Amino acid sequence: MGLVISPLIALMDNQIAALYQLGIPAGALHSELENGEAFAIRHDIASKKLKLLYISPERLLYIVKLYNF
Repeated sequence: MGLVISPLIALMDNQIAALYQLGIPAGALHSELENGEAFAIRHDIASKKLKLLYISPERLLYIVKLYNF
């Protein structure tokens, strides 16, 4: 899975929509997601369904702190 770190949520959403049109499974983790949406993305990550993940810097920092990387 590829990882793209971007602070631009609108750009993430546009890129994911374009990738979806091409049949490439992609998702995003950022602060504007509802809990259910974030859970679904985390499930897709764990299930190795995504080819590309867009993540905002604050979500990446949260994960780094959570798992003490």
